[in-house]
Amino acid sequence: MIAGALVAAISTSTAPAESLPAGAGAGASGGNGTVTTAAVSGVSEITLTPDGAGAFLLSPSGIAATLGSARTYGAPPVLVAGERFVTMVVTASGYVLFSDRGRAFPAGDGRAFGDLGATPLNAPIVDVAATADGLGYWMLGADGGVFSFGSARFAGSTGNLRLNSPAIGLVPDPDGVGYWFVAGDGGVFAFDAPFRGSLGSIRLNRPVVGMIAYGNGYLMVGSDGGVFNFSDKQFFGSIGGRPELTSLLGIVGIAAGLAGDWYVLARSDGAIYVFGPGVPVWARALDGAPAPGGGGLPGGALPGNPAGGATVPLGAGLADTSRPDRVIGTGSPASCTSAAVVDAVARGGIITFNCGPDPLVITMLATAKVFNNTGPDIVIDGGGLVTLSGAGQRRILYMNTCDRSQVWTTSHCQDQDHPRLVVQNLGFREGSSIGETAEGGGGGAIFVRGGRLRIVNARFTGNVCDTTGTDVGGGAVRALSQSGGQPVYVVNSTFGGGPGLGNSCSNGGALSSIGVSWIVLNSVLTHNSAVGVGANPARAGTPGGGNGGAICLDGNLFTLTVAGTIINDNDAREGGGAIFFVSNNRTGTLRLEVSTLRRNPSRGFETAGYPGIFFLGSGAPTVISSTLSAASTVATSGTVST
Repeated sequence: MIAGALVAAISTSTAPAESLPAGAGAGASGGNGTVTTAAVSGVSEITLTPDGAGAFLLSPSGIAATLGSARTYGAPPVLVAGERFVTMVVTASGYVLFSDRGRAFPAGDGRAFGDLGATPLNAPIVDVAATADGLGYWMLGADGGVFSFGSARFAGSTGNLRLNSPAIGLVPDPDGVGYWFVAGDGGVFAFDAPFRGSLGSIRLNRPVVGMIAYGNGYLMVGSDGGVFNFSDKQFFGSIGGRPELTSLLGIVGIAAGLAGDWYVLARSDGAIYVFGPGVPVWARALDGAPAPGGGGLPGGALPGNPAGGATVPLGAGLADTSRPDRVIGTGSPASCTSAAVVDAVARGGIITFNCGPDPLVITMLATAKVFNNTGPDIVIDGGGLVTLSGAGQRRILYMNTCDRSQVWTTSHCQDQDHPRLVVQNLGFREGSSIGETAEGGGGGAIFVRGGRLRIVNARFTGNVCDTTGTDVGGGAVRALSQSGGQPVYVVNSTFGGGPGLGNSCSNGGALSSIGVSWIVLNSVLTHNSAVGVGANPARAGTPGGGNGGAICLDGNLFTLTVAGTIINDNDAREGGGAIFFVSNNRTGTLRLEVSTLRRNPSRGFETAGYPGIFFLGSGAPTVISSTLSAASTVATSGTVST
């Protein structure tokens, strides 16, 4: 039955004032009452592990970060164009991701009991809630339609009614019989569940964006951080009265411990705000600060561009680290040393860290080097907490299939499919390859020749390579001879990210290669610089260099695809403030999709009509729904769409 909630939600004048418990949350007075289904782009939800010892931060493109004990299982699912992840159900050793089209994607021990992938929907799916026995779930549409699967029992919906504002969250009644769901205006609908109250009669400063089970009822949170408690458990506070925390980046989700003695709010950049005496260590360590998805580096927010929206292909996202071969550390920062990193990388396999709950910088006293006979798959996962620092003195990570000292495994070292190196949830800072001449140098943080390289959820700051030279490049990363001409994937990663954090080299302040293809997805490249002088070939009397403030690619047949990515405020002393792309035989192609390139001065030369880019290749660059601008503000003439 519907226990009075329908009237309270649809008629905003009939809900009793006492339905809002005393002190239940700031931010419930005044405002324009505008309601949207999502407060902001970026991180869109926080979901706890079953024991509360960890959490997942979800973005429209997938899992943005794992916190505490949370782990990923396998590569992220492939979505169709325009499809987005909206929520997840977490199990003991896995999860199920759900999209706005009602599709279910299980991983680990997560189980899908059916989905709506083949069903035409009147409105997108906005939330999913699991049954108490873990053998079913309900899906909620923005129109209030409820769909039950497995052991979930259908108790009713509002799919045939017109709501004042879209539905945003569903919570099962603790007795397992019915459920509640809430709309963006705070109106609550109860189906075979006791009506605990709603905000339907109150004019909110900002819309409700989340609802979770709490005690015998539920908690709701507004995008301004106001928390509203409709339960028998204690209210511990909110940030609804602190607009400076949410004026630009809104709260997007709430999660609570099973005992009802703590809850946390998540902001769209991954910042965590904690309330209550029972808050676990992983959350206390992040209180008021963005989750360190790139290793707790300066710059704070999660790495990459969570709002990028580019689809990450199968096999291009996070690697499965649920069964590591090696774990660096025994739970304390002191146990995580440079020597332990060097040894683990030399031995290969899947490598994780156990250095305690806080962000940690490990200063490398020697370069970690991959041995080519230890793979074929080598994964280094920092868990979103670890940063490796070269202290401005040395390169951090090295792999070279043609280096005899690292063991030759084939007679064709320049084109072999292993080792396949993945670095993820890890930070790299202050690496330096200055003076390294082998293979032409470059790669202040990472140098790779041969095999495969993939970079996911990583952050690179302050890495450098030689400041002059026509071909030396890659202040952060240098790649050569990738197997079979396959691309290097860079996913959800940041290079620079703010003033004073950029990477620099003679060419390619962030990324550089010769004859290698790249696919850069949902990433951020800012404040990087190409500092060489004389271009390539070098002008008379100069050492050469200065091309590609962020990216410098050279060679014959190769491609560059950039999607869902921000490339701003990079600088090239010669050509291509953002991107320098020269395919010597004019077969290479450049493609930009749903990306932004702004304020990337090319102080010597660039291609007319493409601010920040110098391009020589097949035809002209393909630019789709992207903004290219040389000005400090976007000019209409700077937008190129084809």
